[in-house]
Amino acid sequence: MAFVLVHGAFHGAWCWDRVRPLLEQAGRDVVTPTLTGLGERAGELSPDIGLSTHVDDVVQVLEQGDLRDVVLVGHSYAGMILPAVAVRAADRLAQLVFLDAFVPKDGDRCFDLMPAEAGEGIRQQAQAEGDGWRFPPFPLEALGIVADEDVRWVGPRLSPQPLKTYEEPVRLAPGEWERVPRTYVFCTGRAFGGLFERFADEASTDPAWDRIDLDVAHEPMITAPEALSKALVQVVAVGEPVGPSTARGELELGQRPHGEETERRAQGGTTNCAAPTVRAAPPWTSCGGVLRSSREAEVWPRPSSGDSRLLRMGSGSAMRRAVHQSVLRRAPERPTGGAPLALSP
Repeated sequence: MAFVLVHGAFHGAWCWDRVRPLLEQAGRDVVTPTLTGLGERAGELSPDIGLSTHVDDVVQVLEQGDLRDVVLVGHSYAGMILPAVAVRAADRLAQLVFLDAFVPKDGDRCFDLMPAEAGEGIRQQAQAEGDGWRFPPFPLEALGIVADEDVRWVGPRLSPQPLKTYEEPVRLAPGEWERVPRTYVFCTGRAFGGLFERFADEASTDPAWDRIDLDVAHEPMITAPEALSKALVQVVAVGEPVGPSTARGELELGQRPHGEETERRAQGGTTNCAAPTVRAAPPWTSCGGVLRSSREAEVWPRPSSGDSRLLRMGSGSAMRRAVHQSVLRRAPERPTGGAPLALSP
């Protein structure tokens, strides 16, 4: 089983650099394509690049590599891509993972799934700063990227996004992509506001979905790669056959939970790993989070809030500030309840 990790707007394959080695250490193959016009392919940026271009990118990766049994992960904007890929390549996919991402229906545009004022602000940015067809990256603090090291790494690597990718509707055959098992990973500690909360809530009430919550910001592959890697390994673990030889009480990264501890998708789509303390190897450090299934399994405590450094907006325009303020909201209190699952750091 391989992971194909698809980045969101403004990013490139580089954003998975902290996650890739952790998944590979867990014994997984990892493929990280870069979408046309972004990342190291920024030289290909043009007004003609739309959502369908990026869908073609991912389908080509699957077909040209003859990849099968794939866990296809899409972050943020890439949630628009995943269902369209599933329509065309369902036989190659084992699981779809929407990582703090949009979940569209047939005919939806990315703009349709965000507040109207935010969409209008992005269009104005494209007119003012991008010749009418591209818009600049969101401020790093809006993405939850505030640590100095992360700012130095991410800031110079972000690139403008083609406006057409947000304007082009996705085309989905009813009932086609839903045949693929799917999980929503929701970043509850996000700095990006409540933009994706509705999709996580819908996943919680639909038995066809599993849900995992991470108490991290919107970009966990940057700010919390260990927590994200654990979550992705859990997605795979509960979807694979299990054997009685797995040691009860400890689960090394990449191993599968004991069969008696896992309530499978057949039980109404819920993954409930009601296991004792689970330890990951190598030990995770400097990262906290919450990992829940639909039954809300508690994982490890949140990190210390002692480091309160914030990135000041640099040369961003007042318009850009206003746009992103429109989608920033105070994060609600973390939901409580459910059977706890403690993971030792």
